[in-house]
This record gives sequence, C-alpha cells and structure tokens, in this order.
Amino acid sequence: MRSLVKRIELVANLAIIVVAIILGVVLVKTYRRSSAAQTTATAAVRPGTNSFLGFTPNSRCQVSTGKRMDEHW
Repeated sequence: MRSLVKRIELVANLAIIVVAIILGVVLVKTYRRSSAAQTTATAAVRPGTNSFLGFTPNSRCQVSTGKRMDEHW
C-alpha cells in the first residue's frame, strides 16, 4: 500500500513538472510572436508619413503650436 501511494505521488509530481514545462514553452512562443508583431507594426509606419487621425476642422483640438486645428485649415 505504501509503495502505491509513493508511485501516485511520483506520477503527480512528474505531471506537475511536465505541465509547467509545456506552459513555459507556450508562454515563450506567445511572447516572441507578440514581440515580433509589435516591431513589424511599428516598422511599417515610417517617419514623415501622413496619416489621418480622425480630426476634423471643427474638432477644436490643440496641436503643438498652441493653435486650434481649425485655424490651420
């Protein structure tokens, strides 16, 4: 009976270790994939590229010059 309990405990400990290793591998792969996607997305927009940010002449947003956006149009 005692050897059966020890075997069950050994199998449970091994299962915990295997699950921890698999979880670690999955997390590392996910982190690498998300990190690569972020660098690709940021590299796609080059400095000086014009992009529409959703501002309209009536939005009254402040820009770095301190003037309203509608004063520029």
